[in-house]
Amino acid sequence: MKKSTKLSLGAAGILIVAALAFCGAYILNKGQKEKASASETITNQAVIDLANRPTYDNRAELGVDQRKSAGVSLTLTSANYKDPAKLQEASDYIAVVFIDSVDGATNYAEIGDHKAMITSFGKMTILESLKGDLEPGSTKTFYRMGGAMDFNQYCEHADQTQCDKLRYLNPDRSVIAEFLIQDIEFEVGKTYLAYFIRDKGFSDEEGYTFIGLENGTREVQTAATYTLNSDPSDLKVLNNFTGEWENLSEIVNQ
Repeated sequence: MKKSTKLSLGAAGILIVAALAFCGAYILNKGQKEKASASETITNQAVIDLANRPTYDNRAELGVDQRKSAGVSLTLTSANYKDPAKLQEASDYIAVVFIDSVDGATNYAEIGDHKAMITSFGKMTILESLKGDLEPGSTKTFYRMGGAMDFNQYCEHADQTQCDKLRYLNPDRSVIAEFLIQDIEFEVGKTYLAYFIRDKGFSDEEGYTFIGLENGTREVQTAATYTLNSDPSDLKVLNNFTGEWENLSEIVNQ
């Protein structure tokens, strides 16, 4: 009887030790998960210093400081581009973005091997993703119709008759620019509400093309710093047609 009691007590001890070990492992695992969760929260709540981000604009390097100073302006009409709902439907992505740089421009589409209107390309930082899967805090390549480039590089792919005529009119020409009349003065170092489609025309590299002209690129009021994954609904967004500032929540349906 005593022997049996000792065995029972021994088995109970083993069970108690196992239970304590399990509880300890559970608490440790829970603590690690909570720590990881807190770390993810800190990462997701990262603050971006907009005022001191390095920026670059190749147009300034080329000496193009006014839209019409180096070439021609083009008119382009776009059906329903004033209607935010239809523009939202036509977009693959909508985001609040900070423009880090305009790195250059091209009039040649690699995909399809054909000439094109001068199109700027550069980098943007995603602050808020309102449609699509652009990750806040990530940096992406953008394309935007309009820009300035070296005249000789332009003529490598442009109509030679047109280039000869431009050279005749201005033998000292070194830069050419094309901009859309129905568009805004697009500035590096500013924050915009922007509408995009995934680029399928210029390069095999990942890129996103602005659409919508004046309604597709709207300046956003921001402080010197921006906290990722904050509530963007009350951000003030410029209406390029009326000059009024509107709440983001009135423009984009999420």
